[in-house]
Amino acid sequence: MKLSRLIVFIAFLMLICNLAYSDPFELSGKSKTDFRSANMYAGQKIFEKALPLYLSVLKENPDHIESLERVAGIYFDIKKDYFTANEYYQKAIDSIESALAQYEELKKSDPAAAKKFYKKRIKKLKLEDKLESIKKFKKSCWIHIFKEAKNKFDNKSYDEAIEELNKLLEIAPDSIKTIKLIAYSYREKGDDENTLKFLQMAYGVDSTDVNVIDMIAAIYFDKKEYEKAAEWYKKESALEPQNPDIYFNIGSCYFNLRDDENALQAYAKVVELDSTNIDAAINAYNFANRLKKDNEAINYLKIAVNNDPENKDNLSILCYKLFQLKKYDDVIVYAEKWFALDNSSKEAAQLIYQAARMLGKKELENKYADILKNMQ
Repeated sequence: MKLSRLIVFIAFLMLICNLAYSDPFELSGKSKTDFRSANMYAGQKIFEKALPLYLSVLKENPDHIESLERVAGIYFDIKKDYFTANEYYQKAIDSIESALAQYEELKKSDPAAAKKFYKKRIKKLKLEDKLESIKKFKKSCWIHIFKEAKNKFDNKSYDEAIEELNKLLEIAPDSIKTIKLIAYSYREKGDDENTLKFLQMAYGVDSTDVNVIDMIAAIYFDKKEYEKAAEWYKKESALEPQNPDIYFNIGSCYFNLRDDENALQAYAKVVELDSTNIDAAINAYNFANRLKKDNEAINYLKIAVNNDPENKDNLSILCYKLFQLKKYDDVIVYAEKWFALDNSSKEAAQLIYQAARMLGKKELENKYADILKNMQ
């Protein structure tokens, strides 16, 4: 009695296993007929008749890989409907991966059944190779859709581009190219709110994209949200520490925030990286001067003058600042440069005369005393 019960129990388990691992792609009589007819029409390139028959097969057998693949192919090659093609390629991928997972599970419990399953379903249909092929086609769908959206962007059809790109984003949520193009589309429309939304989404995907960071910072700057702009420019400078333009932008933020100390540090960094940047040198001078850092101020003004030696305005400011600080030797050097540019300048001659007198340089003092007399 016990033995007979055991036999029945084992038979029941085998039935359950067979049901669990039976071929989920086996077609019924009608589906077989529809599938053969669909293949015949497809072979004759009568796709308008083949497609409904493949769809009929899928209605009863939604995991039928060959039908999924061929429907996707018709939408891809014939209809050029890449969104729908992508949908069916994804279903085919899911179905193949499900079959492969089923095989792996079956190997653990029934190796003999697994061997049969592999031979009949995986090897016969070449599912492993097919999986790689279908994945490539699915990727091609994304490329085609993106190109179409990019063409709409280039043609300034921004609303249409955004509509397609948002659909594309559902297919590949982490595609930074898609996210950035949506952001650029909103930027062209003048929609700062959505531009920022998608740029920050792009930053979440790739926090090393300096173009994205720079655009975010620039938008905040244009919106006069200078603290946020400075924060984003600092993120950018961390990625490109040798780029003087970024520090100049940081300086501009602090200039607008009236933060003289941080503005000076930013413009000083620009000069450190690019000693030919006259604007940065002048800005650094102005902030150092405000902060009463006289020696720093003089050094930055000298850099500006040395880079633009014919700028009389900068020369005159430097000369007066040097005289104020009683740096008479330097006064003579730069005032003579000023006078060489404009020998009618009484101010330049007067500064040279006064500096020479303070230093006891009689010959130079007398020379400019005569020049000043002749100017009267």
